[in-house]
Amino acid sequence: MLGPRELLHRFRLMAVPGRPTAAGVPTDRAAALELELAPLLAALRVAEDEAATVVSSAEKESARQDALTAQEATRLVAESRQSAVTARADAAAARLAAVERDQQAIQTAAREEALRIESVSEQRLPAAVEDLVRRVLATGLAASSLE
Repeated sequence: MLGPRELLHRFRLMAVPGRPTAAGVPTDRAAALELELAPLLAALRVAEDEAATVVSSAEKESARQDALTAQEATRLVAESRQSAVTARADAAAARLAAVERDQQAIQTAAREEALRIESVSEQRLPAAVEDLVRRVLATGLAASSLE
């Protein structure tokens, strides 16, 4: 980098003001600018190369991350599908167990009702038979008296 003295030297006069005289050796401004900018341009080239390396590395890392993400997504979808199958099977098994419990409860209630009816009929049967015999006898007696 140029110091203040060299910077100001760029703006020095080529000749003393006054009457025109023969020109001195002209300064090659293009060469001076090129000489001045050469280190900056070289540093810029190095920075551009480093940037290109960083971009390339980032693109490779991005591609690697994309591949890992795709694998993870595939794994998650497979797990989800398996989980759904398992959940359906569990739900079906639970429903089947509930239906079997309901069926057993209905059968138990039907057996209890049958036992209750049988008990009631056993209690009522002697009285019903006695009533029937009495009626038959009463009807038979009434019929024999009609003859």
